[in-house]
Amino acid sequence: MPADPSRPFIFVMKDLRKVVPPKREILKGIWLSFYYGAKIGVIGANGAGKSSLLRIMAGLDQDYLGEAFLGKGYTVGFLSQEPQLDPAKTVLGNVQDGVAGKMKIVNRWNEIAAKFAEEMSRNLVARFLSGEIDEVDLVNTHFKSALHRTIIVEPYLPLGRVSAGGGTQRDYLYEPSPEGILERIVPYFLAMRLYMALAESSASEHGARMVAMGSATKNANEMIQTLTLHMNRTRQATITRELVEIVAGAEALK
Repeated sequence: MPADPSRPFIFVMKDLRKVVPPKREILKGIWLSFYYGAKIGVIGANGAGKSSLLRIMAGLDQDYLGEAFLGKGYTVGFLSQEPQLDPAKTVLGNVQDGVAGKMKIVNRWNEIAAKFAEEMSRNLVARFLSGEIDEVDLVNTHFKSALHRTIIVEPYLPLGRVSAGGGTQRDYLYEPSPEGILERIVPYFLAMRLYMALAESSASEHGARMVAMGSATKNANEMIQTLTLHMNRTRQATITRELVEIVAGAEALK
């Protein structure tokens, strides 16, 4: 939008003052006039009133004394340094609002993984009971930390089969009956084991990606520093050589 010839300034403040409780004047006698197209920076110590000044310019704070007006047809955007918190919500609620986009992705992954685990475990149990398969082993990445993860192999079907690492078997008393309890628990148990394997494998993948990207960033920064140093040395050597040639040529002309 072209500048208004009748108004050479896009934003003007005249004797602007801002008072906050208890009668503390954070802005006093501010006179500002910004030209069209000017790039302005506001510098000051903490608590000097920079945020208040910017909020007044953006029209978000009308509680001030003096004048502040913007050129006709223009608006001022304001990007807050800190997020706006909802006072009606708890800290956890505000944090959840702040990461709502990421939580939506995580929840969607959980839904897909849970559905896949349930259907896959049901299919494996059906094939095992029909005699199509005799044993099922679960191979997945066990997540310990972002830097440490291991590949593990665990028996999945039949239940109660001891892994190659050893272990002991125990007898339990069931009430009302083992059949009634296991008929309801086993499908959920198998689906949850598969879901946990998917979750740990996903966490391991993200940890490996994070470590790899961190190493790549570090190597790139070191390479930039090395090449910058080499460039500066080469440039300095070139300048020195040219100065020597100039001096030698001047001496030869004498």
